[in-house]
Amino acid sequence: MRIKVTALYLEQKLKKLSELRKSYAETKVKLGEAATHGGATLSKIPEYDSLASDLKVLEAMMNGIQKEISGAELVTPELMPNDIVSIVSRVTVFDALSKAREEYYFAESGVSLSGVKSATQLSPVGKALLGKKVGDTVEFKIPSGKRKLVVESIRKVEGR
Repeated sequence: MRIKVTALYLEQKLKKLSELRKSYAETKVKLGEAATHGGATLSKIPEYDSLASDLKVLEAMMNGIQKEISGAELVTPELMPNDIVSIVSRVTVFDALSKAREEYYFAESGVSLSGVKSATQLSPVGKALLGKKVGDTVEFKIPSGKRKLVVESIRKVEGR
């Protein structure tokens, strides 16, 4: 599934990627310094193992961001229809199984709205709601069972 992102979200991810690349380069220099430390074997230098581990974590984080943004589709929230669930939508649903009413902010990954549950495009709730309209019923599985939600209202969140 190709995720949709706003320019603001893409800008934030690119900034984070830049910060990670800087940390990666700094860690690589420190790792080189630790490797030349006094002729000892690398496995006996505690800093080396820690730095090598840090390097792997940073590399995984950079790869994750690169994968996410390389497959993303840039969208303009103002041009998205108001009557379908899309990114930057605030959606009220009725859970037909638990009889509870819930509100979700249909967000880009890592973005939240105070006081409202977030659903990303890749979450079970997000995948089920994407593209739905008021009155639509969606059924889907979650790790703890299944959900049956009825879309009651959709509002675009401005300024995101």
